[in-house]
Amino acid sequence: MKITYSKDYDLLFDLVMDGNVIPAFVDYNFAKKFVCRDVCKVVYNETSNGILFIGRGIDYGTLESITDKTDFIKHCEYLNLEFITNIKTA
Repeated sequence: MKITYSKDYDLLFDLVMDGNVIPAFVDYNFAKKFVCRDVCKVVYNETSNGILFIGRGIDYGTLESITDKTDFIKHCEYLNLEFITNIKTA
């Protein structure tokens, strides 16, 4: 199966807010020498009403008390985030 990626951050926001944990890739500045891609998960945190971008113990940003998509989309753009679209969700 070929994996497809998306930058449809409106869709990603809706998927995450529906309780899905979404695998994604973000830009990672390695040793401040070059940028590489890193895997992370995007997940809604019910306790803080926020969205977490986390992988391998690295926090790529936590958006606390999310109320609309604007900050979420800006953060995804900042991370150059792409998420996997052809997965089955529970």
